[in-house]
Amino acid sequence: MRRPRPGLFPLLYLICLAPPSLVVWFTLLLTTPGMSAGDRILEIPEGSSATSVVDSLHAAGVLRHRLPARVYLALSREGGRIHAGEYRFGPRDSTVGVIRRLVAGDVYQRPVTIPEGARAEEVVEALVAAGIGEAGPLRAAVSDPAPVRDLDPAAADLEGYLFPDTYQFPRGTPPAEIFGAMVRRFREAWGQVAAAGCAPRGLDVREAVILASLIEKETGRDEERPVVSAVFHNRLRIGMPLQCDPTVIYGLQRRGTYGGRLTRSDLTSPTPYNT
Repeated sequence: MRRPRPGLFPLLYLICLAPPSLVVWFTLLLTTPGMSAGDRILEIPEGSSATSVVDSLHAAGVLRHRLPARVYLALSREGGRIHAGEYRFGPRDSTVGVIRRLVAGDVYQRPVTIPEGARAEEVVEALVAAGIGEAGPLRAAVSDPAPVRDLDPAAADLEGYLFPDTYQFPRGTPPAEIFGAMVRRFREAWGQVAAAGCAPRGLDVREAVILASLIEKETGRDEERPVVSAVFHNRLRIGMPLQCDPTVIYGLQRRGTYGGRLTRSDLTSPTPYNT
């Protein structure tokens, strides 16, 4: 059995002897919202003491008073259960609500939207811009094709398998976990397509992903995509070059020589992607 901490019994004794009005006052302090006018995002470092956390919350305007928080943490013994991480607090959050969130580890989930047709580098840039991770580790993780090896043995990276959607990740989420979530969404979507009998005939997953990307890049209008798809399928059937400009752009981007506009000489540029 754990021994009570020194100083706790005197505090409990004083509270028990306190007049009802004092108890009501203290309860109001615990349930009163902070003094910030808007949302506050605060990072709680690993190993922070309860006192330093309360001081940081008060300095940021999340807590109106420090004493109620300190007393509550002492009585509840939750000071040592606070989780490190990034938190977002609103102006209506009470002292008790703030502490419970810290103890539960309810960290702030940063939203990031991955648009359709985004290249791997663009996905990395979106994650960096959202403050979720750093470019170096993200690039290293997205360059590892291991998560899709069973789908595409020839994959050189995860490009094409990062499903476009809006995601939410805490700051500092491991890159492998981030891209793992995107690949899982791709698998779910591909499974639904296959189950519905809509998977392209005669194409494996890799070929279907590439063709879908080309159709998507060829036109930004949804109503035109069935026509583009039919044209590309017919050209593939008769062995005709696709003559898809986005493949030229992609090859130049991979080589780092794309200047923003295609030239006549670019169309005959010998890259592995030029169709």
